[in-house]
Amino acid sequence: MWLYILLPLAGLTLGWTIRWLYARFQLHAAEQQAVLIKQDAIKEAEAKKKETLLEAKDQIISEKNQQEKETRERRAELQRYEHRVSQKEEAIDKKTKQIERLEQILAEKDASFKERESALEHEEDRYRAELERISGLTVDEAKAIIIKDLENEAHYDAQSLINKIESEANLSGEKKAREILVTAIQRVATEVTGDVTVATVTLPNDEMKGRIIGREGRNIRSLEMETGAGSAMQVFLPFYYADLIEDSYNTRNNTAELPFPSEESLHIKIPSNEVITIRPESDFLEYLEDPPESVVPVIRIRFSDERYGSALAISTLLPQKLLEVSLSKISQYLNSPADRDYVQHKLILQFQGRETVLKDILNELISRPAECITTFESGGDFVNLFWLYFCSLIRVDTKKKGELLMRDIAVIQAVSLIEQYNSFYKSKMTKSKERELALKSLDMNLEATPYLFSLGDILKFTNNQGKLLINLYSKADLDAHLKAKTIDDVKQEGSDLLVLYGSGSDQWFVLKSKLLSLCSRLLAETRPLVKKNITKRWAKLLNDFEHEPAMENDGDFERLLIRITRELAPALSALLADKRFALIYSELERNQESIPDTARLFINGQLISMTSLLLFKRKDLLSEIYDGLPFYYAVPFFFRIVAYFHNLTNKKARKKEPAIQKSKEAHKIPGNDLQISLKAIEAKLVPEGSTLELSLADLQRRWSKLLDATARKNLVEDVNSLVRDRLRRVTRMKSIKITDEILDQMSQDIVMQNSALSRLHEQDALQRYIKLYMVDQLTTFAATHNT
Repeated sequence: MWLYILLPLAGLTLGWTIRWLYARFQLHAAEQQAVLIKQDAIKEAEAKKKETLLEAKDQIISEKNQQEKETRERRAELQRYEHRVSQKEEAIDKKTKQIERLEQILAEKDASFKERESALEHEEDRYRAELERISGLTVDEAKAIIIKDLENEAHYDAQSLINKIESEANLSGEKKAREILVTAIQRVATEVTGDVTVATVTLPNDEMKGRIIGREGRNIRSLEMETGAGSAMQVFLPFYYADLIEDSYNTRNNTAELPFPSEESLHIKIPSNEVITIRPESDFLEYLEDPPESVVPVIRIRFSDERYGSALAISTLLPQKLLEVSLSKISQYLNSPADRDYVQHKLILQFQGRETVLKDILNELISRPAECITTFESGGDFVNLFWLYFCSLIRVDTKKKGELLMRDIAVIQAVSLIEQYNSFYKSKMTKSKERELALKSLDMNLEATPYLFSLGDILKFTNNQGKLLINLYSKADLDAHLKAKTIDDVKQEGSDLLVLYGSGSDQWFVLKSKLLSLCSRLLAETRPLVKKNITKRWAKLLNDFEHEPAMENDGDFERLLIRITRELAPALSALLADKRFALIYSELERNQESIPDTARLFINGQLISMTSLLLFKRKDLLSEIYDGLPFYYAVPFFFRIVAYFHNLTNKKARKKEPAIQKSKEAHKIPGNDLQISLKAIEAKLVPEGSTLELSLADLQRRWSKLLDATARKNLVEDVNSLVRDRLRRVTRMKSIKITDEILDQMSQDIVMQNSALSRLHEQDALQRYIKLYMVDQLTTFAATHNT
């Protein structure tokens, strides 16, 4: 009887006790979760505090340096202005005193001049009367005598002018005769050259003659066919003619009035396949910029007008020697006083106000033509304009002449080549300036966010006009510029570019001044990725009732953080592992103000632990994971019992694996289908080698370009809220079917239904971000739904 009464009471008491223990356990778990939430909030606040302190410090230092620089410049400008004003005041005072003194002197001189004028008029009358008395002549008679003397003097001057003109005519005739004589000698010299250059060899006997001729003249015909000759056979020796042309240029200073050497003047004939023919107006500039690789050394320059003939040169004479000879011909032309005065008079009209510079260039051309090459190469607007007007003037003057002398042909040939040289060096100078500006734009791009750039990123840099910088300088220029800025020694002055080397061929470039900001940004981006990775890893292990050493030992946990960080953030790992980073950090710490302890990366030259850098604690992470699992995972006794039965079940399951596999295929879980679909979409959206989180961060930087950090953060949060609201309606549906096309349509609807978002410039990046963010949210929902 009592047993029936006691047993229910004992059951009730035991149930109430278990209920009370379970409630106490839940209360304890809730308190523990509240403590963890509080700790997380404190950690996040500390992390944000560190980031804010670093960013504020960088901004304060930058603004301080900028203000000091502006203050120094303004102070220097004010001092210069005050100095100029004081100098002008002193000059004005001096000029005022000089003017007053000059006015006084002028007044005194004016009074003295009036007195002297009156006295001179009186004396003039007296002298005139005295002269008439002494000479016995009247005024009219004296005038007649003076006129007679002037007529005699005019006759003498006219006779002198006639004699001078006759003398100049005789000189001109002698010069013309010399030119005719030189032309005749050149024409006759062909026969003499042939006589001198032909060697006669006596054959010892008829047998040798027969060998040379061959049977029935076979050897002779073969030689004629090979040389293209008729009855008179010739053999061409290209290097002999190249030496002949080079010698003619080396001895050309004594014949600067003659045209450039040609086949006619050298009495040679070069086959067409042994010479490169170029025209100054079309091919010469291209030849100078990119000389072709050819075994043919001889170049024929054919001028546009047949009257100017052609010129021979060899590739080794370009560009220096040919320009030097051209300038010597211009110098010879300007040696004539008449030509020099004509050119100077015409050019002064074009360069009014710069007559002194113009005369200096002309004098240098006349006295030192070879030194003008340096002026040519250095370029400049005035030099380019001078040669442009000079060459045009010579062309116009030459076209007016009917018959051209040798001297005229030489000048017009030189002018035709100098025009192309002028364009060549002007283009070269323009490209040099473009290259310098492009390299400055490169340095500005390196100072912009995200501060870390691979070589591929640098090759995509553009200037303010959107042009690729790599098109404005060569790959060699880029390599040389980066090498000059790269830090080999931390104390090396003028070098502020650090190269980080990752695994394999990965490398990144970052400015020394941006290292702290970069490190802060990389830590902030890496922290959630590493936490998510470890959380998934440990949650899976605990679900399978397994452990790993990193869960129980701080040293193993530190090594796990380093390994995961190396996989997810290779650039951050490369930066922290670089020994130069510690030295640069110490240098920045010495040069700047003291860094707060909460923002320090190194202590006594040693990098702090990865646990401190990422603000993680092993026990805190485990507590968060246990909170998301059933209560018995956190109680060691229950955990061991459940693990024992779980392992025992796994052994039996291995034996029935084929049957279970068929059962899974027959009864698929809907949540698994959603996860598979989302994984396929994620693989399509996320580039190879990246992660979903990194892709989201990259897309967010592309479409949220507001300058104010708070406004940018609010904009991102508004977009995320719109996406989450849309997904809430989707997840309430009983059957969820997600495809790539559905996500595209949803992202477009979100953008088009919001006027503020539709006005953003980077629409493609915004829609890709929304689509990828929906994949991330739906993946979390699917994992929770399956659990």
